[in-house]
Amino acid sequence: MLLYRTIPLGWRRLHKKRPVTPTKVKLTLALDADMVSWYRELGRGYQPHMNGVLRAYMHAVVSKAIEREGDRDWRDEPI
Repeated sequence: MLLYRTIPLGWRRLHKKRPVTPTKVKLTLALDADMVSWYRELGRGYQPHMNGVLRAYMHAVVSKAIEREGDRDWRDEPI
């Protein structure tokens, strides 16, 4: 299935592998329509999946697995 060939193997169930369930915060967020449509095609649970992808990115930046110029931690130090 093309849908699953576009998602890295490790990310397919990322949202189900979280060790804890942090408090959720509702917010208004504007995203590109094609991206939202793509995630919705994943079916039920697409929002937790989006959250998991964002969390993985956050961890990659914080752990310095990837570098982002200008990102700072809670002490205002470069990440």
